[in-house]
Amino acid sequence: MTDKSLPMRVAPKIILNSEEEKTLARLSRSNTTSVRVARRARMILLAAIERDLPRGGRKPKGDAAEIVRLTTQATPKAATHWSTRTMAKGVGVSDTTVLRVWQAHGLKPHRIETFKVSRDPRFIEKLEDIVGLYLSPPEHALVLR
Repeated sequence: MTDKSLPMRVAPKIILNSEEEKTLARLSRSNTTSVRVARRARMILLAAIERDLPRGGRKPKGDAAEIVRLTTQATPKAATHWSTRTMAKGVGVSDTTVLRVWQAHGLKPHRIETFKVSRDPRFIEKLEDIVGLYLSPPEHALVLR
């Protein structure tokens, strides 16, 4: 069982010059050094990398702010509310992308009895601020219901 109030330990930043980096790379690839030394050299080299390598996959095409704006401030033609498929066609993304954005922002346009279209142009900013407060509240926050 872990205590979430304990701070996470972070290793100190390692800065290597080119000569040290070459030596560690040679040690990590060598067949004659011990496995323990090769592993340590590999760990030091990995710790010296400042950021992760770029990941593969497609870049997201959809604009979450545009999906939220359309969902909250407009209605589709010949319909009372947005579905994931009609929104996806309108924005040019997949219906699962629309679903992820709606879930991330807590939007449920298919629930007509509780869903209201907002006319506030700054609604997206306010929504993200509120959701951000719920996801990471201030340290000494008091919640009253």
